Amino acid sequence: MTVCLMMKIVLKTKNHSSSSSNLHVHNSLIPSTSLNPPEEVNQALPIQHEPSENNNDIQDSPTDESVSDSSISYLQNSSPLAFKTASEAESVQDESSPESPSLPSRKTKRSNNNDLPKGWVMDSVPEKAPRDITRKIDSSNIINEKRQQFAKGAALFNSNTPKTYLEAISSSSSEDWKRAIDDEIASIEENQVWLPVPIPNGANLLGSTWGFCLNENESGIIIRHKARLCVQGFSQTEGVDYNNTYTPTGRLASLRFLLSYCANYNHELQQMDVQTAFLHAVTKEDVFMKYPQGYPHKKEPGTCLKLVKSLYGLKQSPRCWYQKLSEVFSSSNFKPCQANPCLFIKKASSFCAVYVHVDDMLIRGVKEAVESFKINIKEIFKMDNIGDVSYLLGIKIRRNRRNGTILLSQQLYIDKILKEFGMENCKSVSTPMDPKFKLVPSTDSNQDLSFSFRKAVGLLD
Repeated sequence: MTVCLMMKIVLKTKNHSSSSSNLHVHNSLIPSTSLNPPEEVNQALPIQHEPSENNNDIQDSPTDESVSDSSISYLQNSSPLAFKTASEAESVQDESSPESPSLPSRKTKRSNNNDLPKGWVMDSVPEKAPRDITRKIDSSNIINEKRQQFAKGAALFNSNTPKTYLEAISSSSSEDWKRAIDDEIASIEENQVWLPVPIPNGANLLGSTWGFCLNENESGIIIRHKARLCVQGFSQTEGVDYNNTYTPTGRLASLRFLLSYCANYNHELQQMDVQTAFLHAVTKEDVFMKYPQGYPHKKEPGTCLKLVKSLYGLKQSPRCWYQKLSEVFSSSNFKPCQANPCLFIKKASSFCAVYVHVDDMLIRGVKEAVESFKINIKEIFKMDNIGDVSYLLGIKIRRNRRNGTILLSQQLYIDKILKEFGMENCKSVSTPMDPKFKLVPSTDSNQDLSFSFRKAVGLLD
């Protein structure tokens, strides 16, 4: 429902500055960072605007054409709108007190100018939430922020992806998955990630699992079967086999800024990918694991594998990889941006900037600087040279150098969400729910568990 709106709306940045005038962004891409809120937000949030000649009349919210971005502000720290029972909702309409004055609706005349600040309108009266609002919420189904970010960049909805090692080697695409497993083991041994050692006394032996995914291009066509051996890091003990785990992550705001700057100055924009990135980083702690499924060599009794370098699934692996990456960039005179440590900038005779999101790199600069960086980085890591950027982090990127524009789109991701919830043929509506609809407490007998509302909200956020 809300998804369909995002497919139709294209937000174009205004000419506020030369660095952002040429970037066209689909509103489906992080709506919270858009310059102008969509129509639904204008109807749900109070909006401040220039008063009309008649201050007693409450006008409709101005359109983008009649008001500048600087005149739009959101009401901070406003109380959330509460959901009440039908009886409570009716009683609220009759309640009035000096502490809670009645607030005017849109297109009505204000009885008292002191009810609201000048130029502000409110759709409904903020109320306190019921005490039992979280009584029956299963917190295990709520998608946290990290899972949301992972979901945006992954192919979540492909039913052909196996869930286990045995399922992969017995599937109809077993040859492709076996090849992917062999490639992963070969990469691990090539980077000397582990060593067979006798099991130490009191060692915390970690298990492992295989993860599988299908890499797709911007058209949804499968281009690669990918297998990942992951350590079961949930069995780690803090202070024993891991300590610090924090690592920065590339921000989408920095990505959009980089694209806008590139479009404005007509710089080169190249994409590269680090193969098996985590396998290059050295671990500082002593970590031991059991032999994984698919281990190709003889397993000596009483032995295990000691991890010399980080492996996917370890709590400290992302941090170790970022530290390794920072050392490489520092040796080439790149410095991390203070606002975003995952944006590395080299200020020399030939300017070059590299945006990093885990193992994905977006390189921007003049042609000589970009080519020089690509040659140097290939000497350190095994890289996939993708060339001109077209698809990054689940975002389709289309550039028109003649017009100086860059278009970002997540249509493939939106189509997958619609397919997941059986809404491929849904109709677009401006307001999915009637604002006068009265919510009543649900009971176990009439709950519809076939639709995961929290999952849908998490995928859209």
